[in-house]
Amino acid sequence: MGTCYHVASLASAAEFPSLITDAFLTGTSDSPINLYGLRFYIRGHPWVVTTDDKFLFNGNNLKYMQIADNGAMWAPMMEKVWGKIKGAYYQTSGGFVSNGLRSITGAPTIRYNFGSSYTTSAADTFALIKAAD
Repeated sequence: MGTCYHVASLASAAEFPSLITDAFLTGTSDSPINLYGLRFYIRGHPWVVTTDDKFLFNGNNLKYMQIADNGAMWAPMMEKVWGKIKGAYYQTSGGFVSNGLRSITGAPTIRYNFGSSYTTSAADTFALIKAAD
């Protein structure tokens, strides 16, 4: 589907569980018809996006994101909302982890390009990654 950048941003944000739980403004206990309100940050501004708990299936499997081993559905729900923000699932294909992180946290992000013309040691690269974490 091309949403690996968004999945990576969710995994990174999940290191700090409150970033995920704080994004869920409402849940099923708040709505008898299973509506969810999630907060994402678009262009630095909070957006509240409402969605239901219906997902596309291909046989017995979710068509896009998979359910966690423990049955948690927060990641598929956040991916569904990301698709809604972008206009459709197919429009989520391709992106940068930094954009996904900014949409979840609202915090500015910095991207480093480590191409063949970039000369830095492995230790310096690791120091940048550690400082960012």
